Amino acid sequence: MPDAPIQLQKPHIEIEVISVKAFLARKGVAVKLVSIAAALAPCFLALSASAQTPAGSVAVNPLRQAYFGDLHLHTSYSFDAYIMGNSRVDPDEAYRFARGETVDYLGQPGRRREPLDFLAVTDHSENMGVVNQLEDPNSAASRSNYLQPVKDILAAIRGPDGRPDLRRIALAPKEAVAAFKRFLQESFLPQHGPVELPDDLQASVRSAWQREIDFANRNYQ
Repeated sequence: MPDAPIQLQKPHIEIEVISVKAFLARKGVAVKLVSIAAALAPCFLALSASAQTPAGSVAVNPLRQAYFGDLHLHTSYSFDAYIMGNSRVDPDEAYRFARGETVDYLGQPGRRREPLDFLAVTDHSENMGVVNQLEDPNSAASRSNYLQPVKDILAAIRGPDGRPDLRRIALAPKEAVAAFKRFLQESFLPQHGPVELPDDLQASVRSAWQREIDFANRNYQ
């Protein structure tokens, strides 16, 4: 064989530059790049906006702001709150306490660490503002025979400070406890419709309801 160098033929390579859209179309994929760009635009805008937000600042959305308050509060105008010892806090004081003011509670000044954003006083309509009048010996409630079971039980459970203390009900006479239970059933769980209060006590309820409205309007902000 002749001792001659072997000539290798260089392969012919062609490089075709095509667009992404053309490549995908050639593969049978129909893609609208304009739509993709439009869909991704908000993402890039959001990233751009976040990059421009100063460190430590937080965007506030008024529709998603957290508020803290109380939607169910009873005052001395409610029978249950009064009988449990909350004998002197009226709706006006409750609103002022929620706003961060100092009020007298159980003989001591009380003040919230932080005011509430909202408060709803929801006193019971039954006997509203009636039983707490028993502290006034000249009131219609004190003169009413209708409230005699309540007066008897309060006399039995009042502590040394003069306030009701339900923990002392075990020391009350059995007759007083039984009469008090009947009063509760007839007043709050009547089997034959709501119990009609005496006229003088109905006037007390209407007066208490008007004060509830006045206190709410006065403290509305």
